[in-house]
Amino acid sequence: MSNKIQVSEAGFSDLNKIVACHQAAFPGTLSTKLGLNVSRKMLEWYLVSDKRFLLWITDGARCLGYAGGMIADGTQVHGSASGTIQYAFKEIVRALIVRPWLWFHSELAARYSLIARNLYYRLVRYQTPVSKRQEFITPHVSLIVIGVHPEFQGKGVGDQLLKAFEQKSIALGYRRLSLTVLANNIKALSAYNRNGWQIVERVGVSMRMEKCVEAKL
Repeated sequence: MSNKIQVSEAGFSDLNKIVACHQAAFPGTLSTKLGLNVSRKMLEWYLVSDKRFLLWITDGARCLGYAGGMIADGTQVHGSASGTIQYAFKEIVRALIVRPWLWFHSELAARYSLIARNLYYRLVRYQTPVSKRQEFITPHVSLIVIGVHPEFQGKGVGDQLLKAFEQKSIALGYRRLSLTVLANNIKALSAYNRNGWQIVERVGVSMRMEKCVEAKL
């Protein structure tokens, strides 16, 4: 890879390139199938709060990979899944009206209960009290999404993103990191394990992994 490769925090002006990378990395996912506007809005969610961040690797011309993180301390109204749905709600509804066959997409079918819950949140504007949310959480930083452009997979881009994610978390004052990955995603599990992440529990079809990082990397 070129010497121009660099990892940095993304801004709004970088979103088009990151969306292109996301759609190339995950062509069959629901967010990609719903279209550019939905993908962009869901990634924009990471940029509109100081509790979230979006990192990306660029060669100056395009995005090679990206990673989105969130401080999980109980102060945010929703978790990442509901948070992105609520933020991109209008775009998702528009996309489903234009592409009604996506109601039968496997990802959407598996999330009908989540969708129903978010419709409820939307209608009644219910919010769990902060004190209640904080009862069940030990503050940490969650790695919510990570993607690498197909042309750059296997070239160390993912490892660079994970290292940058750790450095950002430390800068925010956190050493405990967490992520969730599908249990059948052997390639991802291997990559996380190689970078020092450990499986702590199985939740349904997913594995929850954690890592504690040192103050200096």
